[in-house]
Amino acid sequence: MRTPLPAPLLLAVAACAIPAVTSADPLSQRIMAAAVGAVDSGFALRDRYALPKYADGPAIYLDWSSKHHVSLETSVILWSDASGHWQRDEATEVGPGLLPVEPKLQSHTVEPLPEGKERELKRLIQDRRVYRGQPTPSLTALSRGFAGMEIRSRYGQATVVTYEGHTGPAAEIAKIAAGIPN
Repeated sequence: MRTPLPAPLLLAVAACAIPAVTSADPLSQRIMAAAVGAVDSGFALRDRYALPKYADGPAIYLDWSSKHHVSLETSVILWSDASGHWQRDEATEVGPGLLPVEPKLQSHTVEPLPEGKERELKRLIQDRRVYRGQPTPSLTALSRGFAGMEIRSRYGQATVVTYEGHTGPAAEIAKIAAGIPN
């Protein structure tokens, strides 16, 4: 005779068997809308300060924000220039949070992507997994913060939510864009 599994264990086993959440799932739709909203917000930041968006060719847009005493919003764009080399443009705006400060551009830098990072990026954007979508991250993972990322390359286009603990080629692209060392 079989012993029935305890209810919590049964629930955990059932949860492991659930396939990746599709884009038709309401939670997944809200998360993707937040990612698109982050990228749109980054474009609005660039419009406020007349900064380029590099929309004419391959580009990766990564945007995130945080808010406490002041708000910080960062917009990063990696783009391929006419010679095929990847560049990195980062703009950060500080604005009101708990303190009523006037929004202002805190920093803006444009620099070539280091050779090793450029090689890695070129390899990663060719990975088909980047363009296939992703399972919906858990609310616990997202509670620590997330960033919206849009990838446009000759290999495809994808909108991605990236967060602490995210793995795979899209996560590696986000780390390169954010300037996070290996």
